[in-house]
Amino acid sequence: RRKREKNKERLEIEIIELKEPVIKKVSIDSNLAKIQVEYKSQQIQATYDINDKIIDGDVNQILSIKEVWIFSRKLNNKSPIWTLEEILDT
Repeated sequence: RRKREKNKERLEIEIIELKEPVIKKVSIDSNLAKIQVEYKSQQIQATYDINDKIIDGDVNQILSIKEVWIFSRKLNNKSPIWTLEEILDT
């Protein structure tokens, strides 16, 4: 992302379809809960340069994307908000 910003490039992602998320793993270690959620989607991705020319990707190609998002939350915290810790491409 920082490289794109430095080069004044922008990434555009159009989500065509998002399938139902699947919980892959739940763990509790001491006071920290973690959950791994798998997301599958159909997307169009393209990166543009400063002149709006496509330098990566293809606006006519639909990609099948599968990622696992890892969230965590301290169990003694009163806030119901989970923190996104990591995104794994699978």
